[in-house]
Amino acid sequence: MGYNKSLSDVKYTLKTCIRCTKKKNLEQFTLDKRNKDGHTSLCRECESLRHKEMRKNHWEKILAHYGKKCTCCGIDEKIFLTVDHIKGDGSKHRKNLNRGRLYAYIVRENFPKDYQILCWNCNCAKKNNGFCPHQKNLLNPRA
Repeated sequence: MGYNKSLSDVKYTLKTCIRCTKKKNLEQFTLDKRNKDGHTSLCRECESLRHKEMRKNHWEKILAHYGKKCTCCGIDEKIFLTVDHIKGDGSKHRKNLNRGRLYAYIVRENFPKDYQILCWNCNCAKKNNGFCPHQKNLLNPRA
């Protein structure tokens, strides 16, 4: 007869995280049916750190490719910079991606031409008005 582990068995079963090398309860590991024990090799804490590092790495690659400043106003403070969908279809596109995977998508697709770097203000103005106030003079030279 087969033996099914109950929740209490899982709670007290220990596993060693391959990153931090700490022994932790199985409940501190994400479920992953690809592994023999049904859990990931990294604990939740290490998995979170890994994703943050990957996201930062992707962000640096994106800035290196598209430029390290706002395409519109030229601000270069990293904390203000965002990725802009040039065609204005960002909301639709993000819904088709896995949550929080835009940066990974851009790097994996070898930096498509559909994106640019804008500061938060220019990006919001573009979304709300259809153009950024910095471009007002480009649209109407007499203004």
